[in-house]
Amino acid sequence: MEAGNFRHVLNITEIQKREPMDVNTTFRLLTSENIRMSNDLRQESAVFEDRFSRCHEMLQFLACRVLGNPERAHDVVENCRITASQNPPTFEYEGAFRSWLVRILIDEALVIVRQRENDVIKVGAR
Repeated sequence: MEAGNFRHVLNITEIQKREPMDVNTTFRLLTSENIRMSNDLRQESAVFEDRFSRCHEMLQFLACRVLGNPERAHDVVENCRITASQNPPTFEYEGAFRSWLVRILIDEALVIVRQRENDVIKVGAR
């Protein structure tokens, strides 16, 4: 028997010697841990939304200036919110958070500008 397999057999034997765990207790522990994690995520999400809402007007203004179209600007700001909320970092300072959002917004706006330029080139080539 190989050494790795021997260790595996020992581990199984040690587990078999232990007292059987109460399934309900284990389930309650897992459930309470999941609830705590869920509450933490909800709290983080609320903090993110609060910080984002403070920057919303500025982001809307910048997107409108870049795109020149309020409807598209609204779409870009919403795309920015979605992108940022997928992996929100924790910035200690509001300015760093705002700068990070502006960078995401500009990237999203540039995608739309490039698409619009490509559409104009395709139409002009016909």
